[in-house]
Amino acid sequence: MTANGQNDLTIDSSAVEPFYKNGYLVRRQDSRQAIYIDPGDEVELILALMADHQIELAAILLTHAHMDHISGISRVRQKYDAPIYLHSQDRPLYESLPKQAEYFGFRYAAAPPVDQALTDYQILRLAGIQFQVHFTPGHSP
Repeated sequence: MTANGQNDLTIDSSAVEPFYKNGYLVRRQDSRQAIYIDPGDEVELILALMADHQIELAAILLTHAHMDHISGISRVRQKYDAPIYLHSQDRPLYESLPKQAEYFGFRYAAAPPVDQALTDYQILRLAGIQFQVHFTPGHSP
């Protein structure tokens, strides 16, 4: 996904153990609405940042559905009723979160349902930001 008009964006990121994968909070500097990209184990840090800055969540975007990119999604969905976006070919991987976790010795509950399937070249306008989806299979379906 690419975002147009990046000059006026604030992008906060955080990564924590065990995988040190980055989760991103993207918002316009003149707005309190944001998009959370790939909520993983850093979720509590990002949620605290959102609370500190009184940020509202407009959407959850998933680049793919490996465990480290979705392990925090249930926690985010408990706090915010924001729609979840994911490419349909990663849906089986997404729905296997508990199985993925078990493979690595972790325990995660099933992820909440995806609200919107992403498609190649789709244009999204969320929180005043325009994104374009780029389908790049290989690392995941």
